Amino acid sequence: MRLIKVGNKLISWEKISSAINEILQRRSTGATQQEVASDFGIERVFISYLESIGAIQRNQSLAVVCWLIDNLAEVSNLVGSYGVEMFNLVPNSTSPSHIEVNDICQYVIEVLAKVKKFQALIVIGDRSQIELFREVTDQDVYAVRLIRTTKAKGARLANISGLERILRALIGDGLEVEDERSHKHKSWIFKKRSSGRSRIPG
Repeated sequence: MRLIKVGNKLISWEKISSAINEILQRRSTGATQQEVASDFGIERVFISYLESIGAIQRNQSLAVVCWLIDNLAEVSNLVGSYGVEMFNLVPNSTSPSHIEVNDICQYVIEVLAKVKKFQALIVIGDRSQIELFREVTDQDVYAVRLIRTTKAKGARLANISGLERILRALIGDGLEVEDERSHKHKSWIFKKRSSGRSRIPG
């Protein structure tokens, strides 16, 4: 159990997460904000605020940014089928123009400058790489983690199903991004706010 100390209070993150999941589940089945608020003994405005901080804005200008991955061609084909631009943050032999190691800093800066024009980004990489990327951008970041496979040890493979789920949610047929916390591979939605950063499980 994850416990957080706030002043003299000891807060259970699991209890909060469970309550939020139940609130949103009730709302998704048609219950009004007031009905749910009454059942939980909370103010209706709290539910309204909860929904607003987790809302995903569709039809944003979108790009995909990836670190070095081994299934780049498969990812590129999928992203291209949705008409979304893709940028490889780390140049390799499959990049449009191979860049020497001593030019990597300039290359990364150029990529970051190009993706600045987009409202939202899907970033493919491991946890540390995604966290690092969040520090250098103000855009909404939708994270796709790498997956491991016993067939190819050490391979850096993008989670194709997770990537497509996010693409479909944002610009496709509007399917919601599933909560994958019960699955082996996780996708997270990171949303930045003017008052600070918040992390919202997707």
